[in-house]
Amino acid sequence: MSLPTFDIATITFLLFLGNLTVACILAIYKSGFGKVRSYRLYMAGKIFQAAGWPLFLLREMIPDLLSVQIANSLLFTGFICETFAITDADKYQKNTEKVFGILGLICLSTIWLLMWAAPANIKIAIASVLLALIFSTCASFLLRGAGISMLRQVLGVFFCLFSLSSLYRAGTSILSTSAEYNLLSVNTSQTIEYGLFFVILFISGIGFLLLLKERDDEILKESETFNRGLVENLPDLIVVYGYDQKILYVNSAVTGLLGYSSNEIEGTDIASHVPGHQQQAVHDLVQSRISTGNVRTVEFDVVMKDGKTRTVLSKGVPTQFHNQPAILTILVDITDRKVIEDELRRKTDEIIVARNTYYNIKHNQ
Repeated sequence: MSLPTFDIATITFLLFLGNLTVACILAIYKSGFGKVRSYRLYMAGKIFQAAGWPLFLLREMIPDLLSVQIANSLLFTGFICETFAITDADKYQKNTEKVFGILGLICLSTIWLLMWAAPANIKIAIASVLLALIFSTCASFLLRGAGISMLRQVLGVFFCLFSLSSLYRAGTSILSTSAEYNLLSVNTSQTIEYGLFFVILFISGIGFLLLLKERDDEILKESETFNRGLVENLPDLIVVYGYDQKILYVNSAVTGLLGYSSNEIEGTDIASHVPGHQQQAVHDLVQSRISTGNVRTVEFDVVMKDGKTRTVLSKGVPTQFHNQPAILTILVDITDRKVIEDELRRKTDEIIVARNTYYNIKHNQ
């Protein structure tokens, strides 16, 4: 039982429309990715392919220079840009520029040096081998390394299958005895190859965008881990509370000062940790920070687990915590400084009293 075959010219036209559509959609929804190198590469790849496919349809109607050399140069530049963009979107891949740069030189040199006077079936074989080389290289990058994601595995396996299909097409084209065998010939290997091209159009586009999101999520996670480690080890007291005035996060400096565990503090009202006579003022301060973004520094006391109090300076700024608006507050314990200031003030008062007493005694004699 033979596989069904399809009109290659129709599929080629659909590939032109598909690549053009993908490029337009990416151009419209470029928010957040416009400055990312892999995004620009992928866009360029789709534009090159959209420009190359129509030239194949015009074969026999335009010079071979356009329908063979120029068309293949555009397509293979597009394939290189697309596969490079996919590996570049994967943050685990490093220094892939040289590999894909060399692949590009190999492809373009082969197209211009070997495909010029070759028979049609040999041209197809050469192009198929080059395709297998490009997509198998991309697959090798996606499938290597420890702990690769399911998305990378799916893309890598699919590109491997496409590479095998390309090699099969190369073999059948070389062994073909038909003088009419050409790019638009309808046969099983051509149907498989062009059918997979059409599938790649969608899988590659969706996979590329998901890879970008996966990379951004991993970078964000690493950034959050780094920032949390940095905040945890700061000597200053860090408190994050939501707009409902419930504490969302405290660092180890806070738990060390107050004597509570983070689980005992998080979820409690921010004002519950100050003396009763200051609670309303703290509520008003928090509300002011939420409504106006007020970041002025204020002084108040905090109550420790043993009932003692410490004096702190507080400065809060708006932030986001777990995708919800919050206030990040930095507290500086100034209790010891205030003790010293009070002692200096007391000593100063004693000196002033002693000086005045001496002055009065001297002038009363």
